[in-house]
Amino acid sequence: MMKTIYKYFIITLLLFFITYSLQCQAMAKIQYIDVVLVLDVSGSMGKPWNGETRLDILKASVKMFIEQQPVDGSIYMGVVSFSDHATTIFQLSCIDNEGVKTSIINSVYGLKAEGKTYMDDGIRAGHSMLIPGSGRKGAGKVMIIVSDGIPENEEAAAQAANDAKKDGIVVVGVFIGNLSQTGDEFLRDRIAQHPNYPYFISVTNPEDLPKAFKYLAEQLYAIAEEKEVGVGREPPPIGEGAKIVGASAIVSFSLVTVSAILSNQIAFLFNALSSRILSFLRSLNLPDWLQNILQQYLEEVIKSIREEEVPPPTKWQFITIKELITIVFSMS
Repeated sequence: MMKTIYKYFIITLLLFFITYSLQCQAMAKIQYIDVVLVLDVSGSMGKPWNGETRLDILKASVKMFIEQQPVDGSIYMGVVSFSDHATTIFQLSCIDNEGVKTSIINSVYGLKAEGKTYMDDGIRAGHSMLIPGSGRKGAGKVMIIVSDGIPENEEAAAQAANDAKKDGIVVVGVFIGNLSQTGDEFLRDRIAQHPNYPYFISVTNPEDLPKAFKYLAEQLYAIAEEKEVGVGREPPPIGEGAKIVGASAIVSFSLVTVSAILSNQIAFLFNALSSRILSFLRSLNLPDWLQNILQQYLEEVIKSIREEEVPPPTKWQFITIKELITIVFSMS
């Protein structure tokens, strides 16, 4: 009987890890997003770029980004520009109809290139728009900063970006222009959430900017959740993790106790339902490595139980309290 008890004790531990993994996925899932575009409109954005100005190509790219958004209310979008100071071009608004998209696009197309590059003002304005501002509690927060050069105050801009990140805003940096400048390195190393694509995108070919914004639109949820390759996500808060651990521990102890009391009966039922248990395991959306380990282990347990040829129980025979205490202490 003890051999069977230990088997089920191991199974309950595996069930705990499955429960915790699924709960982590559920907690990390973002249902809707608040996104703010922070656009450089300094004088250098008026420079020629493949027959047009940098700002003109940026406007067309942003237009594509906006047009790709769904109109189901899952996305809130706002626009901030910066040069000598920051300006709220379009307040954070729910995209629930095509008219809202058109209004945002029209506001962007009214931008003009002039002045200096006070990026820190733009980042702070975007931050205030998302948190606490008109942003929604529980929504994924994304700030996309586009610039072609070094800000007037590098330290202030970097600090503003760090403050936004501390409040849970995922910061994306898009550099446009000549790589011989150092603006791309500043955006990559001191502004962007991560120095890798798509959190930092460097565009030197004008034809690539619309493609970059198309990709950002398609991957907005993945970006908000930081799910790209090589980028981790923090585990659930300690309080939530404690609840999961506590609940799983109670379930595990209960199952072990029942297994100890009704070991033969549990083994018989487990054997009878083995095919359905394996089918259920295959249906779970688990990482391949975890699913393979669990499936291999359960197959071994089922094989072992079948080899024991557990007969159908004639009655539910309980053990005594003294025997139960002995079993519990033997496993501790």
